[in-house]
Amino acid sequence: MNIYYVYQYVRKDQTPYYIGKGCGRRAYKPHKRVNGQSLIPRDRSRIQILQEGLTEQEAWDLEEVLILKYGKIKDGGILVNVRTGQTGGLTVSPESRLGRLNPRYKQDYITPWGIYESSRLAAKACPEYITDVTILNFCQKKNTMPISYLSVCRSKGWLKEEHIGKTPCQLGFAINTT
Repeated sequence: MNIYYVYQYVRKDQTPYYIGKGCGRRAYKPHKRVNGQSLIPRDRSRIQILQEGLTEQEAWDLEEVLILKYGKIKDGGILVNVRTGQTGGLTVSPESRLGRLNPRYKQDYITPWGIYESSRLAAKACPEYITDVTILNFCQKKNTMPISYLSVCRSKGWLKEEHIGKTPCQLGFAINTT
């Protein structure tokens, strides 16, 4: 169904600071950062619907194109978006979050204890405590940073002192995108 749209939140100078995909009233509902800061502008005229009448895949594609065009702040761009589209939103079912239905999860997370369709399934299967976010970070192709003492202290489970100084790749973490 063509019920999706892509929207942006703009600054006073009309440059976008957030790009999103939604349906219904998503663009007008509160978005909170991890630190509790609200993303939604107080002035509702700074919420702009860019394109309507899209399928979910078309909306994801446009969202991703726009995020890549403007860039994320952490990469030197102007957007506060954390990911390059195709995440979150009201349309992601619990099954999709587990990697069974959503096409963006068609990859295998390789861990020392097995291969899984999603980071969440890998975390659930781990013999000791580890979060799905940790697995996601460890499996990223770009993650070549050695594991620090602080990471071991924060992990409260799977990571041990013998892992300090090794990269996630050396420990057997990877993503297979076949």
